[in-house]
Amino acid sequence: MTDSTHTEVYAGSIPRLSPANPSLIEELIETLNGRHRFLLRAAVAKAIAASILLVICVIQFFDQQTTMAMIAWATGATMCVVGLCAVKIYFWMQVDRVAINRDLKQVELQLALLTATLTKKTVSSAISKEST
Repeated sequence: MTDSTHTEVYAGSIPRLSPANPSLIEELIETLNGRHRFLLRAAVAKAIAASILLVICVIQFFDQQTTMAMIAWATGATMCVVGLCAVKIYFWMQVDRVAINRDLKQVELQLALLTATLTKKTVSSAISKEST
């Protein structure tokens, strides 16, 4: 039997598991309720605080009269942007980790189902050969 024949024979016996990927909102909720939920919720709180501080720094930057004060507020705004970027990178790494684990579990389940199907078909064909 060729590979395509094997695929045709066993394709109908393996169920398809969740054909659609979860939406972005579902992935975010799954990540926030995962193993590191405290760290991720703290990261979201830090991102909100950095966003508010960024707005304050930008407003103060344009209200200043001296160059030294403008440089100080611009530095603060830059630090807020760097902090926001770090939090976003960390958060999306965690979202990706959860998605990879979910896909890996799905592949493991399909492999187990395929193994069970192949074992069952092999045993039934061996029994039918013995009875003839």
